[in-house]
Amino acid sequence: MRSFFIVAVITFLCKLPTNTLGDDYDYYAGEEVKYFDLRGKLRQSFALEAVLLKPHSSIICSPISALLPIGKLALGAEGKTLDELIKAVGVQSDFSMEYETSIEGIEYHFKIVLSILQFLPGVILDLANKLYVSNKYRLRSKFSKLAKSIFNSSVEEVDFEDTQRVLNNINGWVASETHGMIPSILSSNDISSDSSLIVVNAIYFAGKWKYPFPWVNVGTFHSAHGTREIPMMSHTMDYEYTFSTPLMAQIINIPYHGNKASFLLILPKERNELDLVMERLKNEPNLLSWAISKMEKTRLKLTMPKFKIESEWNLRDLYKKIGISTIFKKDKSQLKNIVKNETLVVSAAIQKAVIEVNEFGTEAAASSAISIVNLSYMEPIVIKADHPFLFYVLGKNQQLFSGVFKGPS
Repeated sequence: MRSFFIVAVITFLCKLPTNTLGDDYDYYAGEEVKYFDLRGKLRQSFALEAVLLKPHSSIICSPISALLPIGKLALGAEGKTLDELIKAVGVQSDFSMEYETSIEGIEYHFKIVLSILQFLPGVILDLANKLYVSNKYRLRSKFSKLAKSIFNSSVEEVDFEDTQRVLNNINGWVASETHGMIPSILSSNDISSDSSLIVVNAIYFAGKWKYPFPWVNVGTFHSAHGTREIPMMSHTMDYEYTFSTPLMAQIINIPYHGNKASFLLILPKERNELDLVMERLKNEPNLLSWAISKMEKTRLKLTMPKFKIESEWNLRDLYKKIGISTIFKKDKSQLKNIVKNETLVVSAAIQKAVIEVNEFGTEAAASSAISIVNLSYMEPIVIKADHPFLFYVLGKNQQLFSGVFKGPS
């Protein structure tokens, strides 16, 4: 019996038509990010552990898309497995808690998170969830109802004996939900006739800058592999900014249209100190949240690269690093409340992510006007992201994506 879940993610940080959602759901005012949600081991460590797994590469991952499957699995877990999952999510619990109490905590946690992410005016954020269950088994009605009500997960019964049809079905759904940017996520090696459940999450993000970058030139980027000439985009604008002495890094919040989503840039003061910044954040995750609370509107002359990153992750490795292990062990798993009369084991978990950061985007760049904003006559602080840096794409206070840029591959 195998359980399997995957996460397909795609994001474009570019210029697109404005979302029609209203702006009356005001989680925080303006474009200032003053609170960084670090509840649970996953939010604190997932992105940092991903960087450590690929220390020599630019990477992109999606913490929120790694979080959602864990929440769903917790709905069908007991004992130590449930404890591991809710600690990763950040729901307060212990072994003595009743099952219903833990589920209520999961429900409360994710309904708030997902309701926050439903109201991001000015950007497009599509979160899609689907469960594929073997037609040999039946989902427990309680699990199915909770997955639907909390995560809006649809359920489809499939015949895992017909591997190719299931493969085409899932890959087609992922391609559709990611607007064609991730055409496939599974191969024939990932599905077998003894598969029982596949949990699929897809996320698509597209946002236009509130202040588009009017200049693009070729500039020098310095990395451990030497120097390269790459496209760099520049703007002089008032941004939320701070310098963190504990991290020895400059932190800039670059807003998207609508003010509720942003690109958070963490640039080490010295060219070769990204690893030190990551180590400090791993040891003290709250350093970043503290630094963000100190950000103030500052006039900056900001230069940063245009870039595109694609990454694929074995989530099994990353989950284990944040304390989730029993779901992968036949003799330890307590995923007893998902399908009837069976205990499930997760055999594999995959995440694919793509991010593209540019000044205009792929569709409406040529016809879009550049916003001009009056600035004070003070001298701007010069910020030049010409060496490796850490970044987050935030939806209000939630980590949609995180990564590092160490230069083009």
